[in-house]
Amino acid sequence: MNTENRRQKRTSIGYWIGIGLAGLLLLGVLSTSASANGPLGGPYYGNGVVVGGVYPYQASTPGESFARGMADVIRARGEFNLLTSEAAINWQEARARAIVNAQDYTDAYFKMRKANRDYRRAERGPRPTQEEIERFASAGKPLPLSPSELDELTGRVKWPILLSANHFSSLRAEMEDLLDQWAVSRSLGQPDRFGAEQHLAVRSLSDRMEEILQQDVRNLPTQDYAAAKRFLRSLEYQVTQPQTLGVSVAFQ
Repeated sequence: MNTENRRQKRTSIGYWIGIGLAGLLLLGVLSTSASANGPLGGPYYGNGVVVGGVYPYQASTPGESFARGMADVIRARGEFNLLTSEAAINWQEARARAIVNAQDYTDAYFKMRKANRDYRRAERGPRPTQEEIERFASAGKPLPLSPSELDELTGRVKWPILLSANHFSSLRAEMEDLLDQWAVSRSLGQPDRFGAEQHLAVRSLSDRMEEILQQDVRNLPTQDYAAAKRFLRSLEYQVTQPQTLGVSVAFQ
């Protein structure tokens, strides 16, 4: 009886050992298949691409998990540094291009200004010489009155026929008083006695006389009107010019 029991017990142990070995063999086969095709049966390629499954790299030990985590941190830092340096390079390139664009804009602006000046200069033609300027200025000056029209020593004036009319009497009197002062200042060689105030008064009287003539221009003879207007302009110009020559009178 004891022998039979021992035989059955050995048979049972052998049975379970066989089942265990068969399970380990099956587990090895499944593990090999998972390594080749992915945990979920999807195909796996050695470059890390997973199709139809999850990421196949799974650590088998805590040490491997720690090593893989540290590797990922180091790789992330490296990628961060690489992207940061690329961003800095891109920023420097953008800044350099902005400087070049600004320089090009400035150069283009001043080139346009120079072209505009050159075009205007070409349109105007050559600048007049000093002699031409003086000739043009002289051409615009009124002709001086003759000694019979204005005596520079006494200040006596011979008025044109239109300015001899009665309605000019008060203006003539004021002008003759100023001409007397002008002649005296010339004779004494003291131009300051006939200064800015007197010049303005001469211009004002001349303008008022011309305005009166203009009001009745349609009723006046053309030749007499032109002679009166020329006389006023020449008188104003001649009297208000700086005195360069004078006659000095010495009293003994």
